[in-house]
Amino acid sequence: MKKLIAIAIVSTATIMSSFSASNEDYYNVTSDEEADLLKKANETTVYSRPFIDKRKIFVAEGGYDEEIAKKEYRPFWRNQNGQQTIHFQIPSNGNSKICAVRDGTVVNVIQNKDNCNKGINYIRIYHGDKTFSEYINFKAQTCKVREGLKVKAGQELATTKDPASYITMADFSISLTYIRRNKDKTLSIVTIPIHFNVNGKITMLKKGDTI
Repeated sequence: MKKLIAIAIVSTATIMSSFSASNEDYYNVTSDEEADLLKKANETTVYSRPFIDKRKIFVAEGGYDEEIAKKEYRPFWRNQNGQQTIHFQIPSNGNSKICAVRDGTVVNVIQNKDNCNKGINYIRIYHGDKTFSEYINFKAQTCKVREGLKVKAGQELATTKDPASYITMADFSISLTYIRRNKDKTLSIVTIPIHFNVNGKITMLKKGDTI
């Protein structure tokens, strides 16, 4: 019987709890013009493969969607929160080492969640240009970094869950985001596409790809 894909979603409230009003302007995008410049700059920013081991990792869901692109102006798959999260299916013959996709500073670490029904393990890395990479749904207590630590692309972050001990197919997710400060002073998480360097080729992953 075909296994189901477990989709990990980190709530906006959970992530925002780490940012106080005093440092919002440092991290936040505050205008449409700034958002447009950030998205434009990201089109030429290349991100490394998020796994250290050389096994091929399957994209189970997310990223660029050619079928949607044929029908809609927005060619990117979105989850129920409207986020462009990419979900990777971890091979059944063991877990994988997750690594940073770009240089930055670790700003959030949650690694004590053993059951996805009780919360999600995640790491957030700030890249200095108001963007964050988010690494979601890995094995508890395997994090190799701490909040405040500067990391390099390719540096080990954590270990994926063991597929053999997981009820559904173990998965790991990644997204690239920025925080938008709205006119009514509320905050929103906005996701933007990730351009990966896969064997020297720059690509936006889609469902069915391997990396």
